[in-house]
Amino acid sequence: MTAVTASPTASPSPLRGLWQRELPEYPTGARRIFYLAIVFTATVMVYYQNFLAGAVTLQLLGDFDVTFLYFASVTALSNAVGAIGSLASGVADKVGRGNMAVVGLIGVTLVTLLWVPNVTTGFQYAIVLSVGGIFEGIILVVTPALVRDFSPQVGRAQAMAFWTMTPVLGSLLVAMVSSNTLDSHPDWQFQFKVAGWVGVVVSVLALLFLRELNSADRDRIVGALEAKTAAALNSRGLSHEEATRHPYRQMVRLDIVGPAVGISVFLLMYFTAVGALPVYFQTNLNFTASESNSLLNWLWATAAVSMLVFGVLSDKLRVRKPLIVAGALVTVAVDIVFLSKADSSPTFSTIAILLALMGLCLGAVWVPWMAAFTETVEHRNPALSATGLAIWGWTLRLFLAGAIVTIPLIVSAVTPIVDDGPSVGQARAYFAKSQPLQLLLAQAQAHPKVFSDLGASPKDPAVRQKAIETVGAPTLATLAGDPIAQRNLALIAEKVPGLLKARADSPGQWQAWFWICTIGALALCPLTLLLRGSWRPQPTDDAHATEHALELANRSAHPDAHPVGAAPLHLPEHAAVRQQPDARA
Repeated sequence: MTAVTASPTASPSPLRGLWQRELPEYPTGARRIFYLAIVFTATVMVYYQNFLAGAVTLQLLGDFDVTFLYFASVTALSNAVGAIGSLASGVADKVGRGNMAVVGLIGVTLVTLLWVPNVTTGFQYAIVLSVGGIFEGIILVVTPALVRDFSPQVGRAQAMAFWTMTPVLGSLLVAMVSSNTLDSHPDWQFQFKVAGWVGVVVSVLALLFLRELNSADRDRIVGALEAKTAAALNSRGLSHEEATRHPYRQMVRLDIVGPAVGISVFLLMYFTAVGALPVYFQTNLNFTASESNSLLNWLWATAAVSMLVFGVLSDKLRVRKPLIVAGALVTVAVDIVFLSKADSSPTFSTIAILLALMGLCLGAVWVPWMAAFTETVEHRNPALSATGLAIWGWTLRLFLAGAIVTIPLIVSAVTPIVDDGPSVGQARAYFAKSQPLQLLLAQAQAHPKVFSDLGASPKDPAVRQKAIETVGAPTLATLAGDPIAQRNLALIAEKVPGLLKARADSPGQWQAWFWICTIGALALCPLTLLLRGSWRPQPTDDAHATEHALELANRSAHPDAHPVGAAPLHLPEHAAVRQQPDARA
């Protein structure tokens, strides 16, 4: 009789984990926090790289010789192209969410590190920004699902706070790095190289250690959510097919679209802070590039803390709308004070305090609103939560694109200030080299018509005689013997009138845009009334029930590892919101 022996199993290749990322069982404790930290860090890194251009906008405009409007249009195009990357979510289930996230992160990092610093024209910048937008769309569409899978199962508002913090922390990284390095490294390429090398480190960590749930565990969670939805539909006498028929016809309703418009116009100042406030601080308030980005530290740091605090507070009180309305009204007051400083010379500390108050209000409004909106969507039709969130996401994209393009149209003074300010400054600096040159510039500014006539008819005896009588022969001799001075005087005569007009118009134009942002914040108040929810604190629920249910589900799936018997998976109400919208919206 021949003995039967088990064939030895081949040891798994060490490289296998680079593309096969499914976990054998649902992670708990420190393991889950570790995987969550990788996803969270990767998402923050992508936002850091995505928002970096806002910190060096003036340098980019000068080097590429493009207008502020062109730059804004390219940015809007990148956001639109990012939607192409979001289509990759359709293949995420085949190749794995973790793999999609790693590809997106590595793609963005390589573009930031190797491509962007070598761009020399505005057209090249438009191409590279669009390519980067595709990779950003890939990672930002799959990371919400990974965050949902690995995040601690807390209350609804706390879950929203956790996710909405990622763009804020990305902005905070931009402000912190740029404010501490722009003085010593004024070249804009340095900022992208720093972000690129940090991205390399995060990419390597994600490549080696990022994991995702196996399909069985994910199906159990989704199945539990679907069972909860089915129960809600049965209570209304509806089947799933009936409930999902004509989804947009069902969900394009006032209580869905109205609040989506409300939060979009409220966030106009947020959009401005991400891309345009550094420009405002430098061109209108005359702060340096490092000071401008340092000011934004106050906004983003306060907003991150505020989101956590108000997420916990909203879940503890089980109330949303009073926090939203109160935060919006305080935002209106802060915005009015902020815009009043546009035509004055405020101190660094004054602007910093106002930005910190803005950050406080941002957390007080955005996080409770997200919780209230998802509750409203689920009340309208729990089977069409994704449709409701898609309506909000595309509404936000529409207003974001509109804001990006509208700012340079209203604040048109930025372009001449950026285009002509540096060249005029260099021309003026030339005349500081000697006393005769200083006298020449002073005479040219005091008698512009004399020099204009002399430049138009240098050999006309009458023109020369009048010039000698007005400014003196020594001054004319200095001018005649210095061709560089002649060119600089011509440049100053051509550019200074438009530059002076732009500087005079700039405060009023910025105030006009800030008034639009202020009206947007005020508009959120009446539109908040359309959301569901009580105005009074409600009894809290058990925020840890979902986590316990997930562990029970894990035990039922792996009875050998957990001697406790199988248990059904029952998710509490707040778990159904883990499906997050595309955060690029």
